[in-house]
Amino acid sequence: MFDQVARPVDPWWSVPGPMPWAEARLRAHRAARPLHPHRLRVGDALGAVLAAPLVAAMPLPDADCAATDGYAVCERDPWRLRWTVGAGRLLSGEAVLTVAGASVPGALSDAVAPMLPGPIAAAGGVVTDAVRAPDGCAGLAAAIDAADAELVLVRGSASAPRTDRLREALAAVGAPPIVDGVWCRPGGSQVLAVLGDGRIVAGLPGDPLAALTALLTLAAPVLAGLQGRPLPDLQRRYASRMPADPAGWTRLVPARLRDSVAEPVGHHGPAMLRGAASAEALAVIDPSAAPAGPQLTTARILPIPA
Repeated sequence: MFDQVARPVDPWWSVPGPMPWAEARLRAHRAARPLHPHRLRVGDALGAVLAAPLVAAMPLPDADCAATDGYAVCERDPWRLRWTVGAGRLLSGEAVLTVAGASVPGALSDAVAPMLPGPIAAAGGVVTDAVRAPDGCAGLAAAIDAADAELVLVRGSASAPRTDRLREALAAVGAPPIVDGVWCRPGGSQVLAVLGDGRIVAGLPGDPLAALTALLTLAAPVLAGLQGRPLPDLQRRYASRMPADPAGWTRLVPARLRDSVAEPVGHHGPAMLRGAASAEALAVIDPSAAPAGPQLTTARILPIPA
């Protein structure tokens, strides 16, 4: 189903270790190739991207009936006007969610999987399947290899290599990471890899807010790239009373916008969703952001889909 993709062999594609947040987001977008277009009915095309100009079945109106045809504009020489038409096709992305189970007795509650379809849909994708895989190399590798989608999300098993086996499973299926950790909190253990047939695997941390952060950092740019969309620019706003990171990493803080100033809503621990549920966006606080006044700095605004 998926074409073999030749990946460039250059320093950009190699991964020495964790990287800055903005670079990880850019790599995720660059890793995706626009999908082959397919035809959809107009009613099913909401949110999809035209792969080429759309062609009307017939001229509307079908005769000259306007009182004024337009305006003639010229300088020294007359201007020429040209109308072009082409075939219209649409692109959309698909995702499979794999949840890594716990290697301890008892049931594992999952607060992450139910929240993912909404942000994925807002980014132009659709969750086609969700499976629970054993938290071991063989089980994860088999689940990743069997996933039938352009983007495979693995929630959990992305942290310490001694206990979490995602990186070992990626090596087993021939998918070395192109993002192997990000200097950000929460979500620093997120990982991104590309399989030989072009499918992309995004590893999300197990904690809920960390998983949402990784979804918006890696998976959303991948879906934009698959649809042929540019990587969205992030607006900059003043931010007040934002927590600093003692290690100098980028912080992503659930925030509301009040008079164009981002304010934290609280409850920004990696295991919490309460803050994100009441926030409009994640305020991205770079360690190099210069103070803009007392308790005031600048932040990039990463919207949280409603």
